[in-house]
Amino acid sequence: MKLYDEKVPLFHKYGIEDEIAKIQRRRVEMPEGGSIVIDQTEALVAIDVTRATSGLRTMAERTAYEMNLRAAKEIARQLRLREPRGVIVNDFIDMRDEKNRRGVEKALRDAIKREPRPDEGLADEPVRPDRDDPVSASARASSARSMRTAGTATAWAW
Repeated sequence: MKLYDEKVPLFHKYGIEDEIAKIQRRRVEMPEGGSIVIDQTEALVAIDVTRATSGLRTMAERTAYEMNLRAAKEIARQLRLREPRGVIVNDFIDMRDEKNRRGVEKALRDAIKREPRPDEGLADEPVRPDRDDPVSASARASSARSMRTAGTATAWAW
């Protein structure tokens, strides 16, 4: 361990205060364009992926797919930082191709995998190989994660 004795405060030097402030913001800008808007209540979290250009009515399927993939990773990051509870609804940019919708769903599932929280009561449950898979987890107790998909929107019980 070493004493930090520089004139610039430690949190300023490494941008920690800015990152803490970002956690509370409703709109999270993505570096490649577009944003995620997060509205949180006691029982519900609504997350909307928005286009880089709001005036654009149609977006090429590939561009929408790529933006949704980036958004899935950022949504998982935001969920880890904010630790919300209740139902989480994600509204991705619309895509027509079923393969692309499933790809975004898989990207979100993979990005959200994590170690279980201590309060999830996994010690009382039998060991299952699908424990970290939110889709197959829907059959478990209500404290576990589950996911339902409809079009380009996903709903999670967290």
